[in-house]
Amino acid sequence: MDHRSKKSQKRYQSYKQKRDLVYLFFILWALTYPMDFYITLPALILSHLFFKQIEKKMIF
Repeated sequence: MDHRSKKSQKRYQSYKQKRDLVYLFFILWALTYPMDFYITLPALILSHLFFKQIEKKMIF
């Protein structure tokens, strides 16, 4: 059972959608331009670490 309010749940769902779109963008970029993998991989790793830090600090 989720203890968050309706507004908080809505904000969290919105955040998750944006996060997933960023991951999808980098994955599609890697598939479209495989020669740029040396750019895509660090960008994907850094965005993942960035989102983990946001999730730790965000209060929904």
